[in-house]
This record gives sequence, C-alpha cells and structure tokens, in this order.
Amino acid sequence: CLNGLFDTLPLILPLLKCTEFFQKSNRIPIVANIIIDDAVKELVKATSTVIDAIFSADSVLEVVTTGSVWRGRCNIHQRFAASLVKNFPNVRVIFPRHEPAYGAGLLALQTTQN
Repeated sequence: CLNGLFDTLPLILPLLKCTEFFQKSNRIPIVANIIIDDAVKELVKATSTVIDAIFSADSVLEVVTTGSVWRGRCNIHQRFAASLVKNFPNVRVIFPRHEPAYGAGLLALQTTQN
C-alpha cells in the first residue's frame, strides 16, 4: 500500500508546488483534491502505524512535518493534522522549531565524538 504512495509521490509533489496547477479562484481542482486526500490518508495510515507500534494510545506527543509541500496552498498540513488528531487526540502536528539541518549537524557531531 505504501509502496504505491512512495512511487507516486515524485509525480505528485511537483504538481502540488506548481502554482499553474491551481485555479485563479484559489480553489484546488477536483482531481487535485482527490490526489491530496488519498495522499493524506496514506500518510495518516503510515503515521498511525508508527504511533501504535511505539507509543500507548493515550501518549502525548508531537509529530513534526518538514518540507515545502506541508506549507503549500493545498493545506495538506491542516488536512493531515485534522485526520491524525481524530485517531490520536493527544497528538500535536507541528512544524520544526529549528531548521532540520541543525539536528543533522548535532547528530554528525555526536557521531564523531563516539
């Protein structure tokens, strides 16, 4: 199931970033909505699987989304957050507090010290 999503993402992501893909009335075409809704369902399913495997049902945690698609005009971040919170009311979906490169740098530094 996720293999299909990962195969499709490289085709979908450029469309979601492309302003010509959206109508001038700021409405997303019906086909785009279907694609986005399907992608959100798959992302929620994958995230839910991880949450179920690692945490208890009442765990309070944050899910961090990063990348430009999450901030796009299609509101994928809001759609994802709303769907995930339905299943896990104690989960907050947030943007990174710091640039992801900071964390990568800290991990690299930690690796060199061990």
